Amino acid sequence: SSQTQTIIIQDTIAPVLDIVELPTITAQCEITTLTKPTATDNCTGTVTASHDVTLPINTQGTTIITWTFEDGNGNSSSQTQNIIIIQDTTAPVLDIVELPTITAQCEIITLTKPTSTDNCAGTVTASHDITLPITTPGTTIITWTFEDGNGNSSSQTQKIIIQDTTAPVLDIVELPTITAQCEITTLTKPTASDNCTGTVTASHDVTLPITTQGSTIITWTFEDGNGNSSSQTQMIIIQFTTDPLLDVSELPTITAQCEIVSLTNPTTTDNCIGTVTPSHNTTLPINTQGTTIITWTFEDDNGNSSSQTQTIIIEDTTAPVLDIVELPILSAQCEITTLTKPTATDYCAGTVIASHDITLPINTQGTTIINWTFKDGNGNSSSQTQTIIIEDTTAPIADEVFLSDISIPINTEIIRPTATDNCQQEVKTSTFDTTIFTSPGNFIIIWFYTDTLGNQNSQKQKVTVLENTFKKKHNYITPNDDGVNDYLILKNILKFPENSVQIYSRNGTLIYKQLNAQQDWDGYGNIKFRELVPRGIYYYIINFKGKNSLNSVGWVYVDY
Repeated sequence: SSQTQTIIIQDTIAPVLDIVELPTITAQCEITTLTKPTATDNCTGTVTASHDVTLPINTQGTTIITWTFEDGNGNSSSQTQNIIIIQDTTAPVLDIVELPTITAQCEIITLTKPTSTDNCAGTVTASHDITLPITTPGTTIITWTFEDGNGNSSSQTQKIIIQDTTAPVLDIVELPTITAQCEITTLTKPTASDNCTGTVTASHDVTLPITTQGSTIITWTFEDGNGNSSSQTQMIIIQFTTDPLLDVSELPTITAQCEIVSLTNPTTTDNCIGTVTPSHNTTLPINTQGTTIITWTFEDDNGNSSSQTQTIIIEDTTAPVLDIVELPILSAQCEITTLTKPTATDYCAGTVIASHDITLPINTQGTTIINWTFKDGNGNSSSQTQTIIIEDTTAPIADEVFLSDISIPINTEIIRPTATDNCQQEVKTSTFDTTIFTSPGNFIIIWFYTDTLGNQNSQKQKVTVLENTFKKKHNYITPNDDGVNDYLILKNILKFPENSVQIYSRNGTLIYKQLNAQQDWDGYGNIKFRELVPRGIYYYIINFKGKNSLNSVGWVYVDY
């Protein structure tokens, strides 16, 4: 028999996880694929694993995915797995190692961004540190920064060169000439255009106001601020043809005592309000007595002039004032040869000339009153007296400190010694002793020197009187070489070796002179030429050496 039996096979057990805890997966940037974990089905069926995320996974940080295991019989189990996407720490890599230099005229208004590559293939943003447009002339260094959005960045620099080498262009080729009277205080600046649309500054080379008469060429300079400039000239003509106008039609007469040291400049008015310079034709101070006419000339800065005259009257009616009320008495020995002029002060400070009424030197003994007169040169004078006293109280001084001892013949008068008076007065030499001795011997003579005022001095002198000194043999000679009376022979002359013998004719003509004579004369003359003298009477003089020398005289008859 048979019967049926129902057998029900069921699978109600979920797959069993092969790994209780799935490992954490860590990756840079992203995960594009996942290795499926496994589970075992109790019925040895096929277990299908699936997850709940969308690949790739690139969200920074931790992502928890859930794996689901299904055995196809409606049984399932699940487990989670940590997916960690680690932070992106790698900076973007520069696509160009060195950026090219950018050179431009005037300005740069846009910049082409350079690029870099992100290791995580993210979006890299490029930015710079400059404000556009760049108009600063010269070199500007800009810095590019590349950011990957994950806090990683890199940078590089780029050189920007802005050039402006074009000078401003003149808006007017030739500037108009400006003509004005007297001055120009302001100028309208001409213009020029800059190729870089920068500000062009116009300046000139003159100082305002312009007041110089005639033509002035000014130079305008246009600068664009970048070292470029252009220039052009403009002619300025200042005209001025009017003479200064006198403020006073007639200048007042000026009267002053002595002098005028300064003058107040009269004034004039210039139509151009320029500087009018007054000058005059006189030299200050004015101290010439009487009337002086001066001419004032007024000149402006532009060659125009006018003039007018002014009368100056200088007076001086005051006599010089004595500087010393009473002049001192002057006392002097013998004489006064010079006088120190006293002084007086002129009221007008002019030169005062002092003169006196005496003839110099003053050597009159006693008191002399002199009159001093002081004249100022302008007809004014004053006077005062001064007492002069001349005295002589000094005795004469011997010309020889010690008188020499002398020897003289009998009956020969002694030559008197001399003395000098300090006042150059006559000095009389006298003695109470005899001066002609009739017998030989030794004697002392006291000499007295007396001036005209009675001042006296004295000194002594020793005298030796010689017997028969210079006694000649005879007064008759016949110089004819017959051996008899051929010479004039003087005895004892050798006792006075420093002598001189002079022989004169009867009419006083010197015919013979001999120094240091040797006792004889042969009748020959020696003044003009040597020859025998004519027959006749002749006189001789014998002189001895020294101030106190004596003369011995005599005569001789010459016959042939």
